[in-house]
Amino acid sequence: MVDRLRGGLMRVTVLGASGMLGHIVARFLTEAGHSVQTPEPRFDPDSPARFIESLRITHPEAVINCIGIRAGSPPQALIDAHVRLVELSLECLQGSCARFIQASTDGIFRSDLPARQTAEPGDATDDYGQSKWEAELRVRSAGGLVIRCSILGPELRAAAPRSLMGWFLTQRGPVRGFVNHAWNGITTLQWAQICRGLLEARSPEPVCQPGIWPPSNKAEVLRLIGDTWDWPIEIHPEAAPQPVLRTLVPDVICPSLKSQLEELRKWYTPRFPSTPPTAN
Repeated sequence: MVDRLRGGLMRVTVLGASGMLGHIVARFLTEAGHSVQTPEPRFDPDSPARFIESLRITHPEAVINCIGIRAGSPPQALIDAHVRLVELSLECLQGSCARFIQASTDGIFRSDLPARQTAEPGDATDDYGQSKWEAELRVRSAGGLVIRCSILGPELRAAAPRSLMGWFLTQRGPVRGFVNHAWNGITTLQWAQICRGLLEARSPEPVCQPGIWPPSNKAEVLRLIGDTWDWPIEIHPEAAPQPVLRTLVPDVICPSLKSQLEELRKWYTPRFPSTPPTAN
């Protein structure tokens, strides 16, 4: 067992510290006074030894796994990134007192049912959702914690964004906003704040399911991003061919998305194009 840092702060290893969630978590916990480490080697499923060794030598008191790849990736890549990485990381930490916190997603559930409860088992039929559910099960069986929600936040790689917010803040003309795609997630900064709370006060529950309530929709989410981040492009509300009704019933109800985005904007140093588009 490693020695606790002075003042109750912890040695924390953040996996995926260059990603949309990980770079926010690493910075926020560092500013909160925790000793944050970020392993350098990327996880290579064909040769994982360097990555696992880099995790072992950090001697963490807590590991926060922010690594994830997007839906639609090849099935084996999803298994490697979401399941195998978790299994190997947990094996590496056996015998230590390190806590493992896993970033999960509402995507473990099918898209046509709303109001999913914390205790419900995952029932996604796609490879992405199934791989994230399998990762959850591995973490929970090892005594780790899961934060399950959809997230929204800026990216470091602004030139090639992969997320909704990152994509929106690179657009210069009108975009579509789907009114029949429900959403009740949180910002990446809110996620980091919840994670800090779980680190500093042990939770008796294996799953934390935060979110806003009542749910919103993707058109409204884009409008709020545009208003908060001074990105005045036109949004055309419309119905998508395939609705997404999936929402989570929060066991932690968070501030409004408007409040969260305002807090994120104030805290974050933007890395987006310096000149916002001109409103039509």
